[in-house]
Amino acid sequence: MRKTKLLILPMSILLILMMAGAVNAACEFVKPTTGTTITGTYVMNVTCANNGGNWNLSLRNCSISASSSRSGDSETFYVLNDTTAGYRNYTNTSVATIGVWMNAEDWAFTGTCYNGSAISAVNSDTVTSVTGVDVDNGNPFVMSMTAIGEIDDTTKTVTATVPNASSYTCTHRGNVIKSSTAITQSFTGTSVSCVLDLVNGNNTYNITVYDGISYTTAGNTYNMITGQMYSPDVGTGQTTTETVVNGDTVVPAQTQVANVIQRFLSWLRGLFRLG
Repeated sequence: MRKTKLLILPMSILLILMMAGAVNAACEFVKPTTGTTITGTYVMNVTCANNGGNWNLSLRNCSISASSSRSGDSETFYVLNDTTAGYRNYTNTSVATIGVWMNAEDWAFTGTCYNGSAISAVNSDTVTSVTGVDVDNGNPFVMSMTAIGEIDDTTKTVTATVPNASSYTCTHRGNVIKSSTAITQSFTGTSVSCVLDLVNGNNTYNITVYDGISYTTAGNTYNMITGQMYSPDVGTGQTTTETVVNGDTVVPAQTQVANVIQRFLSWLRGLFRLG
């Protein structure tokens, strides 16, 4: 019987402490919460417990900070209430994210709320942090891609401009030849590149970009024997250019007649050298 009393006493103390903690709870986000996906204009909401009567002058102002390690982006903004008299323990605001917040899956939010301005507030409380919030305002994509090198080169350098991407991977003939997670994410696009060691026949290559949420892949094939890019190549001594816009190949204006002439002349030069 004595053992039972000893168990009841510590449990009672623990219960009292838990209840006291609930009364003095910090402010918290109603929106967003972990796992939320933010797109477009998002209505953010914060609420504060009465905190032992500290909020009896009403919640007026919250300073909110949001950041993403993957994208390197961070935002700071204020959530404001009006000055209507009477107790109010919540506040909300609309936040425009398109073209402002980078896509990523690791956004974290925190902040501080006041019952007046940050300067004249009688009381303040920290907003409990929320992590693992997605911001998704469209897929990353390959805006332009160029393969550069002379027609007889055994290597070609592929460069691409990739908006809204935080990492990319280059593949050649199905094998990964370069992968980077350290690129700077940008709305206008970051330049990336990789070098192809060409083999006889078809050389299919791709660039895959990722923003922490979505993947996009663009690529093409260069034939080492015919010198064709599956968009017309150009002659020896010039650069070979293939442009891809939003994943769709745009064929350059050159005709394949120049290719045939240049290749024939190259063949003749080789023939006479052999002779």
